[in-house]
Amino acid sequence: MVNTPSVISVIVPLACGAIPWQGKRMSDSPSRTPAAGGFLIAIGAMIGAFGGAFFGESTRGLFVGTGIGIVLAILIWLRDRR
Repeated sequence: MVNTPSVISVIVPLACGAIPWQGKRMSDSPSRTPAAGGFLIAIGAMIGAFGGAFFGESTRGLFVGTGIGIVLAILIWLRDRR
């Protein structure tokens, strides 16, 4: 009979960071927290659609709101890159 390690005895040390995975140890925390701009795109689309529906142009409002959200997300991305 071949002596093979159990799955748990292999996975647990990997999950705990005791064994390097692909040559690197797992870091405790990221060096910095990235800013999230996708939220602005989603909120811009929703507010634009509801605002456009108020004026009878929901599709146009959706596009305008999404565009504004994308511009704001790009500005956040550019600021966060530094």
